[in-house]
Order: sequence, then C-alpha cells, then structure tokens
Amino acid sequence: MPELRNKKVGIIACSGEELPEGLVSRLVALKVLHDLQPGRTVTLCLPLFLAGGVGDRAFAKLYPTIAIDGCDKRCAFRATEKYSSKPVESVVISEINDQRGYGSLGGLRQVSNAGRVLVNTISLQISQSVDSLLADQDGHSVESTNSENELSEDQNNNVGTCSCGSNIPVMILDIDGQKKEMVALPIIFENFANANRIADGELGNDLLEQAKVYTAIEPGKDTEYKEALLGAYKIFLRDQKKGGEMITIKVLGPGCDNCKKVEANTMDALAELNVDADVVHVTEHDAIYAYPILGTPGLVINEKVVCAGRIPSKDEIKQFIKQAK
Repeated sequence: MPELRNKKVGIIACSGEELPEGLVSRLVALKVLHDLQPGRTVTLCLPLFLAGGVGDRAFAKLYPTIAIDGCDKRCAFRATEKYSSKPVESVVISEINDQRGYGSLGGLRQVSNAGRVLVNTISLQISQSVDSLLADQDGHSVESTNSENELSEDQNNNVGTCSCGSNIPVMILDIDGQKKEMVALPIIFENFANANRIADGELGNDLLEQAKVYTAIEPGKDTEYKEALLGAYKIFLRDQKKGGEMITIKVLGPGCDNCKKVEANTMDALAELNVDADVVHVTEHDAIYAYPILGTPGLVINEKVVCAGRIPSKDEIKQFIKQAK
C-alpha cells in the first residue's frame, strides 16, 4: 500500500437527520475541523462515500480515519470499513450519552445545553486522538508528491490533487482518447521506483492491481490501462533521473569479442531497466590496469569494479546497475 510522508486524519460523521445525536456528530466533526485541528483533519462526506466517491474512499484507504456515529447502527464506521479500511477510532454519540448521563441533547436543528457540553467533550477527545496519530509529524500537512518528483513537461499539467480537498496526488491518463483521473498514482509510481521496479509486463499487472485499489477501472479495459500506466511510469522514471547523477559504466578490455559481448549485455540491461548511462569502452593498457583487475574483460560502474576476467550475464549486470542507483 502506498504510504504518504505526511498524514491528515479523516473525520467521517453520521448524516442521519432523524435523531439529535446525528446533529451532535456533525457539530463535533465541524468543531474538530475548524477550531481544534485546522489543517490537520479532513471531513469526509458520508452520502458521497456511499455513492462511490473516489476521492473520499481513497482518502480513507491512505489516511487514518475516525468515524463519528449518532447511534449504534454505526453507518459511518461500517461504510468506511466496507469500502475503504477500518477506522482507527469509532465514536458513538448515543453510547457516550448513555454512559455519562447528559440527558436530552436537544432537537433535530438545535442542540440543548447538554448537547453543547457533549459536543465540546467529544471534540476534545477526538482532537487528542488526532494529536496522537500525528505526533511524529506535528505541524506538518500533507504535501503532494508532485512537488518532490516533478514530471516531464508534457505530463506536468496532468498531475494535481484530489478534488475532495485532501491533497491526495492524482494523475490524468489518456485511456482510448478519454481523460481518466487516477487517484494516488504519483505515490504508487514513487514506491515502485524506490523498489527499483522496471517497466516490464509484470510491473504492468502490479501497477494495474494497485491502481484498482484507489480508482474504479472499467471492465474490459485492463490492457488499455496497463499500457497507459507503463507509459506514464517510464516518463516518471525518466524525470526522476533528470535530478540525479548519471551512471557511468566502463567496459575494460582491448576490444576483443569478449569485451564486445560485455558491452552488448550492458546495453541490453540498460534498455530493459529503462536507465540512461554514460557507457565508455576503455581500451588503453595503462587505463585498464589503473583499476584493480587481473584480467579482462572488466566492468566498472561509478568507478567501482563489479566484475573482471569473465563475461557477466545481462541479468547480473542489471543487478549491478540496480545496486549502483
């Protein structure tokens, strides 16, 4: 599952209007959002959540969420657990009122004095939970991954944040001429890149499965989505390399068939990894034996001898390159 560097806490509250407890739950959510934890919490819309809201459901998968329910039906908690993941905390207004004996909470449009006391009490309780959940990143808010891994010029306008206001990064892909918003895709790409995953068919399947967690994929469109995801991932990798140092690879040898085979395997490995590198064939005797090798051919990556006296396979060279990145 993709992980965000900084988190916010989601608050999803009961939407029921037939009980005063529903009103209390919504007032609690608003107080936490605007008064106690501004900038550190996001409210999720339960009706939109139930209707299939991509942004709200994705948020609850990516971030810790607290459910505030008016009664023991626990609609907010159950919906979050069913469509996203289990909330980190469940607050039920009716249960707390029964335990503490506040009495009548008021009507459907206005809470009583007891109701206001309960709103304040529960709001403080939830605010303390938010502090605990975000204790390791106090004072930070969620930042779009796009600010740290800029995409290429032709993709830059296709990256933004989710319309739910949560700052979950999204990317727009072209699927058969239709623009499709893919939630959390920059984070997914970053995690696969950090794992040194190459843009091959196997990764296409993995990208698709991960994307399906956050975005609804139309039936029968898997192939089109895989192609688009792999294409976007290749651009992501290319642009990551723009900000880093170029890998330098040297093939050491007089130019014999074995040396040429090492160079050919190296070029194939680079192509499969979709990695750019400066490849040089060193043929002069003194330059070759300036490196600590006993025989040729030799392979040097970023001035480190990784193989000498034999022909490394393409797969071996791929591992050497991954270790050097």
